[in-house]
Amino acid sequence: MPGRDRPVVQRSRETTGDVVDLDPENVASRIKLAELYSKEALKEEAVEEFSKAADFLRAENRIDDFIKVAERLVFHSPENMEITRELAGIYLRKKDPRRALQKLQLAFKADPRDERTLEMLAEAGATADEVHSHSVNDQISLAQLEPAMAFFALFPKVFVATAEAAGAD
Repeated sequence: MPGRDRPVVQRSRETTGDVVDLDPENVASRIKLAELYSKEALKEEAVEEFSKAADFLRAENRIDDFIKVAERLVFHSPENMEITRELAGIYLRKKDPRRALQKLQLAFKADPRDERTLEMLAEAGATADEVHSHSVNDQISLAQLEPAMAFFALFPKVFVATAEAAGAD
């Protein structure tokens, strides 16, 4: 019964919130609290808790855990281009151009003139080429890279259009 679940979720959220208040560095409880806020459609509160958890995980250099939390943060706050680009950078360092491109496409759509995003897109293209050249060793097929390569085929057009638009200003 959905109506009966709400009080249970609310009580669970309140209890988890008390645990977080007692031990603010308990990242697992903070993430659980963020998920409970999310479940109750309390987006701002969820974003705040995911942000705090991401900050803690970043500071502790727990990259794999940071990625999971940052992905949830991007889901709840897709306009947050800083975290989106940070995730893209991590994916580039991990030689995962497909995931990097997913994030960079969001950043590019938000601001096609952002130099940092354009630099990262170029790096993603180079990484995609590198990964493609080692595809047998890395078990990445050409079919997986085709969307990224198609995206990069548009780059000359994007740079020309951006340069023309900048010249028109």
